[in-house]
Amino acid sequence: MSKTLIGWRNRMGTGATLSGGSWVSTLPLANLLTTERAEIARSTNATAAFTKFTVDFGQPRTIRALALLNHNLSQAGSWRVLFGTTSGAGDIYTSGWQAAWFIPFGMGADEWESNAWWGLPNDEYTGHPFMAPLLLAQNYSTRYLTVEIDDTTNTAGYVQLGRVFAGEAFDPEFDPDYGLKQGWKDASKVETNDSGTPYMDQRRCLRTVSFDLPYVNLDDSTILYEFQRRSGTTREVMYIPDRTDYQECQRYGFVGRMPDLQPQSYNYYRTKAFSISIEEWL
Repeated sequence: MSKTLIGWRNRMGTGATLSGGSWVSTLPLANLLTTERAEIARSTNATAAFTKFTVDFGQPRTIRALALLNHNLSQAGSWRVLFGTTSGAGDIYTSGWQAAWFIPFGMGADEWESNAWWGLPNDEYTGHPFMAPLLLAQNYSTRYLTVEIDDTTNTAGYVQLGRVFAGEAFDPEFDPDYGLKQGWKDASKVETNDSGTPYMDQRRCLRTVSFDLPYVNLDDSTILYEFQRRSGTTREVMYIPDRTDYQECQRYGFVGRMPDLQPQSYNYYRTKAFSISIEEWL
């Protein structure tokens, strides 16, 4: 079993409804159902009763990989999820409390809440480029998902989120082949005038990853074939480099989209190969 996970089919969209907690009327929970990360949901204060919410998917959905995106959880913040047959219940599954942060701050390049994280001095995001992941040992089928957040000492006095990922996950039999490439793509634009003076429209850098899965059995190749069809180039996918190392997941993992779909190749007997590229969705 590999350490890499690929999350797909984010169920936070059409057919889902949200309730619970207490949220600012102009920044409601419904904003979590849009893919625009800047459309945040903000609680009226930071008490635990006000920062939790329940998602009704409308029908049972398969969930294994979850993440909070564009959040303002503090270094002391934590969260957990419950899956239930009724709203707010945890009779199917209840996770342990998961820390929001695993990256050590103040020990090198990472400065807590530094504006330089995004590279923009006055960013509309209050958050940062790191997701808070929560990964389960297996896929679970549930209609109701409850997210509980414990961040009562948050100095902002509230909790806010820009997006939640809640989808199933695929773990290939073997990890990606050597040669995996991960890095940054700068979305900034630079133009020069006739004298050669550059004029820059500074934008964010987004994570990128590309890798090959050279030995995929026929059963898994069917899943990946469907993964490509359903995800296309416009739907969210989650990249988890090492499910056993949350610091690695937070630093290098992200939710993005595939800029293109690579065809599968039939290189060996009863074995196929896939190439996957993902760009972060900001």
